[in-house]
Amino acid sequence: CVKNEVLDAMEHAVYVYDVEHILLDNLQFILAGQATSAKRLQTMGKFDLQDHALEAFRRFATINNVHITLVIHPRKHEDYEALNTASIFGSVKATQEADNVVILQKGRMFKYLDVKKNRFDGQLGTVYLRWEPESQRYAEMKPTPKQKEQEEGRPNAPSQDPTP
Repeated sequence: CVKNEVLDAMEHAVYVYDVEHILLDNLQFILAGQATSAKRLQTMGKFDLQDHALEAFRRFATINNVHITLVIHPRKHEDYEALNTASIFGSVKATQEADNVVILQKGRMFKYLDVKKNRFDGQLGTVYLRWEPESQRYAEMKPTPKQKEQEEGRPNAPSQDPTP
């Protein structure tokens, strides 16, 4: 089972290298093919498999005192439509189990990180990003009030998430 192989690798990294933060990219890839197994398909659907994996990752993080960043791709959506927690593929469990939910949004003018859930202090917000070609990285940008107003006037503007 791929999920068990991932958990074994995570356990090894924590034990041998004292890893404190694990990035799993992405849940759909980790679970790919598991739901198509004839035996598993009879007993578990793909959303049940996802729920089981999320429970296992959450338990692992708690027991080993590590932070897990799990990439989950969104459901299909219209271009320039702002995403929210309901946009996350699969079940509600993905956002319920998470301590933090951060969504990479693609606005018409620039990309931004939208913090939709923060279990630690509740602070939500938006971090605007700019591409730095020299370093081949995104960096935080401070949009001018005019740029922010223009972006917020668009359909994909950062907004309050309607889901709790």
